[in-house]
Amino acid sequence: MPFKPGFSGNPRGRPLGARKKITQLIPVTLDGQPAPDPLEFFASVMARPRAPLPLRLQAAGLLSPYVYARATARFVSKPVELPVTETVEQATAAIAKLSSLAAAGKIGLDEANDLVSHQKAFIEARVTSDTEARLDAIEKALERLVPPVEIAIEGGLPDLPGASILMPPRAVAPLPDGDDEPPAEPEGEPP
Repeated sequence: MPFKPGFSGNPRGRPLGARKKITQLIPVTLDGQPAPDPLEFFASVMARPRAPLPLRLQAAGLLSPYVYARATARFVSKPVELPVTETVEQATAAIAKLSSLAAAGKIGLDEANDLVSHQKAFIEARVTSDTEARLDAIEKALERLVPPVEIAIEGGLPDLPGASILMPPRAVAPLPDGDDEPPAEPEGEPP
């Protein structure tokens, strides 16, 4: 059947349950072996010269992140002369210099962003410590200027009319001889 543009060569697609050739090779490789450690398995597949090359390459790709850790350290590609920042103004000037270097293409945008984030962290830390010092100074000045205020409440409310009425105790009949406890009241509402 000749190829027609816009039509798939396999209009029905891969049959359900069908596997790729490489996926079919894995059970064959595992046949008759106990379930190994995955890393040992990938290493053994790579070491087999008779294993198909695509399977060996796939095993190598799956094994390589465990053998060779990904490098995460990042370095600035070109040295940048920045003064040691001790004030917020110096850090702000360093940010401006980094922005101009990035705009001129002398350092990469990622490098500039990383260096700027260090300067911003310094600014935030410096502002926070300065704010705490200022608050402490204000609190101490207020303690010296304003004496502490103590509030004492004495007395109470006057007696309300009708609140001094005492209720007489309820009369209880004398107990019959030998009983130490009064008779139980019937259940229900009290009299």
